[in-house]
Order: sequence, then C-alpha cells, then structure tokens
Amino acid sequence: MPDDDGGRDDLKLTFQVLHTTRDAARRMADVARIWAPWFPAEELAVLASDIAAHPRRFRADTIATRLGITADRGDWVFAPGASPR
Repeated sequence: MPDDDGGRDDLKLTFQVLHTTRDAARRMADVARIWAPWFPAEELAVLASDIAAHPRRFRADTIATRLGITADRGDWVFAPGASPR
C-alpha cells in the first residue's frame, strides 16, 4: 500500500474487515508490517483501538466500491478514473 491518504484508507478498510476475525489485533499488526511498513506503530495501536471501539461490517459491494472496482460482464475491472492501489 502506498504511503498516502489512499493507502491509509485501504489499511483502515482492511483492519475493519479483520476486526471480525479471531486474534484481530495480531492480524492487523501483521498486515501493517507486510503491506504498510511505513505505518507508525503508535498510529497502528490508535487505529486498532478505534476500530475495536467502533466496529463496522461491510458488504462485498461496498468494499469493491471503496476500492474503485466494478463488475463488467463478469470480469472485475477498475472503474474509470480509479487507479489500482
């Protein structure tokens, strides 16, 4: 994930999905270490706490929309104007 607002938003979305799994805090830390090594540990702790305090669940369509992905004739393609992150 890039070190920008889009990357932080994608990381937050990923954490929100991971919150529903067992041992979510460890999984969030693992994802951040691998996909966003630029993300400060202090911010990771704050974000994980915020997500635990305010959990959200998303439908697959909502996640795809937030990532700029649409279904076109059965194939997944990036929406016009969106760039893959």
